[in-house]
Amino acid sequence: MYHRCLFLFSFLVLLLTTALADAEMREAFDTLEAWNPRTLASGLIMNEPFNPYETPLPSWRWRVENVLQKGDATRKAGDDYPLRVYVLFTYDPEKASFGMRAKVAVAKALYGETPPHASLNYLWANRTHKKRILPSPYTDRSQLIVLRTGEAEAGQWVEEEANILDDYRTAFDEDPPDEARLAVMSDADNTGGSATAFLDFIEIEKNHNE
Repeated sequence: MYHRCLFLFSFLVLLLTTALADAEMREAFDTLEAWNPRTLASGLIMNEPFNPYETPLPSWRWRVENVLQKGDATRKAGDDYPLRVYVLFTYDPEKASFGMRAKVAVAKALYGETPPHASLNYLWANRTHKKRILPSPYTDRSQLIVLRTGEAEAGQWVEEEANILDDYRTAFDEDPPDEARLAVMSDADNTGGSATAFLDFIEIEKNHNE
């Protein structure tokens, strides 16, 4: 059964601007050539990587029309969100344990591509949790960072800021690989719900305080 999960990339309201190192890239979504779609959920992965040590500060503006009532970040059955912003860190075998290298080899053989080394998932979730950072119910190599919860701000544009390096070190107790990609996704397959969300822009900047 197909469960509706609508992630609206409106050419009228969606504008992505990304600053990578010293270059600036402006994505107005005239085409989706800069993105790689993921069809298992309503999601896009940006083709162009960036260095999180050079540009560790993402910010964005998002809006959800509703949350998923059965959503629960601690359970596989509730691992759905109207909108999430990913940072996917490129696999680095030099930073990987023997066990992780073995798992990556199996995943590559099964699916034909190398999975991320790790990921940070910035969420607009259904409910409040005791901790800001939670392990994914699927893998501890994906950490969930709860930024917004509930419907109190539904229908409103909300701006977010994050520090990738700080969040990665807190979540994984180690330094991240030096290459990452952005992704955005909305999904409702586990809960069987329906979600509508908007993303207005994303920017990644240098830390000018260092």
